[in-house]
Amino acid sequence: MTVYKPVTNEAVRAAEEAVRLAKGEKPHADATTSNGKTNVPTIMLKPVVVTRDNIKATVVKDGFQTLKRINQALPQDQQIK
Repeated sequence: MTVYKPVTNEAVRAAEEAVRLAKGEKPHADATTSNGKTNVPTIMLKPVVVTRDNIKATVVKDGFQTLKRINQALPQDQQIK
């Protein structure tokens, strides 16, 4: 099991926030994170839990990883079909 934040979702949200900032608007953050000097607006995207049952519908479908490459790291009897 691992977690995955779809890159497309991150890119879209980052672009939206960049436009807001370029317009002089405040970001639409849902939290803040201290950097030791100030609280920085933080956008918390929900990660997706990736398991062997949904790996093809997540990281493979999004083009983040190929099934062939994933299977290279697995023993023959554990490869994903």
